[in-house]
Amino acid sequence: MKQLALIPVAIFAVTLVAACGSDPPNRSVGPGKVDLADFSITMPKTFEGPLVDFDITNSGSVAHELDLGQVEPGTTLEEASTYFTEGGTESGVLIADPGGATTIGPGARLGYARTLTPGTYVLFCAIPAADGMNHAQHGMITMFTVTDANKSDLPKADLTITLDDDAIAVPPLTAGTHVVAVTNIGTLSHEMNAGGVPIGTDLSRGEEIGTWMEGGQVGPPPLPIEFPGGLKSIAPGVTVVLTLTFKANHTYMFSDDTNGLTTLIDVHE
Repeated sequence: MKQLALIPVAIFAVTLVAACGSDPPNRSVGPGKVDLADFSITMPKTFEGPLVDFDITNSGSVAHELDLGQVEPGTTLEEASTYFTEGGTESGVLIADPGGATTIGPGARLGYARTLTPGTYVLFCAIPAADGMNHAQHGMITMFTVTDANKSDLPKADLTITLDDDAIAVPPLTAGTHVVAVTNIGTLSHEMNAGGVPIGTDLSRGEEIGTWMEGGQVGPPPLPIEFPGGLKSIAPGVTVVLTLTFKANHTYMFSDDTNGLTTLIDVHE
């Protein structure tokens, strides 16, 4: 896991591709209510796993993300905070980096369901704040445990996005809420960032989005961009089910910045 990692931001500077699709399902997100505020994370402290099913809402005024890390049993929140947000070197703190959720815009709601190895986990937001610190350094970090209660059935999805070593395959989409199974079928670890702008938006300032995010999201964004939520890097063979909401008449970019992969889709009614 990268400490103090800057948020990966999709750059809207490529040719657009149009698509349409089937009606979205009638499905609510999971029972694990996770509230992201400026700057705190409120959520249950225990999940009967290995399935975790988060219902994530960003009630804050700026975009947030959720980095996810498994840590050694007995790790304190202070130790985790030092390790993940202050560049600490505590040996044995981190066991695994199973990923997490990428940028979730203000007011957005994201479902995130997957299986995790029973144990102790840390969730934090490493997005930069306006004062040069990051959100976790302002207190946006928490811990929870996953037990082995033999619960492992992922929610049924109506769409599948596959992450491969040379492409992100996105099916046709319509506006509304979709339950999306995101599966890494490649041999490398992959991520899926997502962002949308109204169709026809002038994209000449797209490359300024990253600078705006890194500067603490001060003032209006360079583009009228919205972030429905995405997926941080997952290992080959892993499936995460996301409940995502797409707006009508928007172009959405799905990107794996680490591996240089991009797919764009126009979402109509």
